[in-house]
Amino acid sequence: MEAKKFTEVLLEIAFVSMVCDGDIAPEEEEYLREIEKSDFYLKEFDMSAKLDTLKADWELNGLNFCEKILNSAYKLDLAESEKIIIMDFAIGITRSDGNMQQSEIHFINTLMRNIKFSTNLVEMRYGNWSIIEANN
Repeated sequence: MEAKKFTEVLLEIAFVSMVCDGDIAPEEEEYLREIEKSDFYLKEFDMSAKLDTLKADWELNGLNFCEKILNSAYKLDLAESEKIIIMDFAIGITRSDGNMQQSEIHFINTLMRNIKFSTNLVEMRYGNWSIIEANN
């Protein structure tokens, strides 16, 4: 997929990763901002403008907006490396606030199915991603 198109898709999925539980946790937004500073795909992209547009769509359409993005992911022709990047973003963002909600688990599972990403690969790469371990 062409880099600019992939970056747009990546940001859409990242945004939906933040809002799939019904709100945007400050830790999730901070996680995305930190990625913006260091990620190759986001270096030349105006992320703020895209996020503003996504936020307006979400405020207007709510969780239907999330479903629309998830459904459109099914039609994407992604390379394996692009799938890994998408899953890195999605799992990282949903875990960043230290609280995995059932809606986030459902979102990640649906995303995996829609982009045709192997469950075995997820388990090898991320372990038991849906459980947040308490720091003692």
